[in-house]
Amino acid sequence: MIIDSHSHLNFQAFNQDREEVIKKCLKKDLLTINVGSNYLTSCQAVKMARKGVYASVGLHPIHVEKEEFKFKKFKELALNDYVVAVGETGFDFLRNKNVKKQKEVFFQHLKLAEELNLPLIIHCRKAHDELLEILPDKVFGVVHCFTGSLSQAKKYLEKGLFLGFTGIIFKLNLDRVIKEIPLERMLVETDCPYLGDKERNDPFFVEKVIERIDEIKRSSEVGKVTFQNAKKLFSI
Repeated sequence: MIIDSHSHLNFQAFNQDREEVIKKCLKKDLLTINVGSNYLTSCQAVKMARKGVYASVGLHPIHVEKEEFKFKKFKELALNDYVVAVGETGFDFLRNKNVKKQKEVFFQHLKLAEELNLPLIIHCRKAHDELLEILPDKVFGVVHCFTGSLSQAKKYLEKGLFLGFTGIIFKLNLDRVIKEIPLERMLVETDCPYLGDKERNDPFFVEKVIERIDEIKRSSEVGKVTFQNAKKLFSI
């Protein structure tokens, strides 16, 4: 088995063939964690969740000015079966300059994750130093779609976080980071429907991500170990 630890089959891009894609994934022993970016997509992730198709609920930093993070409503969602994480949450300084609001909402997610003993799925774009500055000494979760430096990666690992790698490794040179950090602290993901070479990325592309990391690390264990990592982190 392998797992796409960060997907968005709950998004509109999959409205026409969502069930077909899910069935194909399960037939291939490919599990998915579908991540909410606001309340609506979090509800959708919960609605479609089942064994092998897991969910996370949260409010993405690009949405924090247009939508309020209603703690009780998100908590109710997070208590549903097959919800395995809180997020995605974090900082996105490329598309939202309201640092104060993003920080407030991030700490609300952190509180919810701690209250429910769930891992945190963290989004960080153009803000790794700022995120590292406010993170607690120990954090239970993953920095998804990691694109930072090796020194930033090591700091995240020191705090107990996993790092998620997507198909962006075909576009950005993250070879040194991938070589240096332990495989036992890595996850693989697609962030589908985004970050693909085609119009729509699919969960199956995670196989290509695994193959590439196998090449970089001169391994044949990436799929197996990252699956075990995800089981450990998300209590699957």
